[in-house]
This record gives sequence, C-alpha cells and structure tokens, in this order.
Amino acid sequence: MAKINQIEKLAREYVANCGDVVVAIRAVVPNAKQWQDAKCKKHFGSLYEKEPQFWRYVAEYQKEVKKHVALTAADIITKWEQIVQTDVGEIVRVKTRYVPCRACESDLPNPECEACKGLGLPVQEVEITDTEKLSPEARFLYDGAKMGKHGIEVKFLSRSWAFDNLAKAKGMFVEKLQILPPAPMPALPDDPKEASAAYAEWIKGA
Repeated sequence: MAKINQIEKLAREYVANCGDVVVAIRAVVPNAKQWQDAKCKKHFGSLYEKEPQFWRYVAEYQKEVKKHVALTAADIITKWEQIVQTDVGEIVRVKTRYVPCRACESDLPNPECEACKGLGLPVQEVEITDTEKLSPEARFLYDGAKMGKHGIEVKFLSRSWAFDNLAKAKGMFVEKLQILPPAPMPALPDDPKEASAAYAEWIKGA
C-alpha cells in the first residue's frame, strides 16, 4: 500500500493534469520519469486505482479547483477576444536604427558619404518589453520565454486558435442542414411479400 502523503501528492497531480495518470505517476513516483506509459498505468492500477483515500483526495481537490476556476462561457469568450485584439507589439517589436556604412569614416552616418548618401545602413533589432511593465491584456497574451540558441524566444497564445474558437462560439462555422420531408408512402400491394418489398424500398428512399 502506498504512503498517505504520496497518495495525496498523486491526487493533486492527477487533478492538476485533468486525470492524466501517466503524467501524475511520473511527477510523484521516484524514477518513474524513465518508465513507459504502460508501466505507469500498471503502477497506478496496482497501488492507487482501488484506493478509496486516493479518490477522496481527488474529490477534495476537484472542489477546490471549481471554487477558484469558475470561468463562465462569457468569461472564456472575453479571453479569446482579448487574445485576438491585443497588440503583440506591446510585448515584442522590431526596431530599425541606422549605422555608418564602411565608406562613412565616422561614428555617425556621414551626410557627405557618396556610398550611402548620408543614410547609413539599416540594422534591425528585436526589442522585448520588461514583462513587469506589460498591461493585463498583454500579460495574458504572453505565454512565457526561454533562452534559445539564437537568443531569447518569446511565446504567445495562438491568435489563429482564438479566432477559430470565437468564430465557432458565435456560430459562424455552423453548417445549416436542409431537412426535406420524406416522400409520401405509396399504396402497398395486397400480396404480403410484394408489400414488404415495396415498404423496404420506400424506407430506403425516405
């Protein structure tokens, strides 16, 4: 039998991951991160699935989740609209500055330079806003960042995904089906076999 504190931890992970047994087992059981999915499920089935205390903890955590995450359909649609309408440029934008070309012979673009005509060379830079300075709308659109091999990679919630969900929620993609009334049933022959065959043909057409 599993320890009580481990049962509680697993129940918490189970609820947090929407009932995904494999993810919950790998998060709680030592060395389980190396296990195959089948082994995780087998371990859950042998130690936790029939353990009443596990399901009592699950029920408690589900109540807590419902208490704190009580979004209505209107709330969700508002969030989708927010994703679609928020300016990504508030989080990250491309700026262009001009530097001297090789012929400028100066720290600044030379107005008399014949090569660049005094314009210099455009250099584009990516400017990322400090996340502490983001508006609530932009903070919701922002989905984290990580250091990649080419620098900082900023992630956003998908606008196309939000557009699709909004369109579906507002009924834009609902296909209208035209339901035609069935053809009237013809008069059936007196012979039972012929009547049965005629009725079967009418049913197919209907």
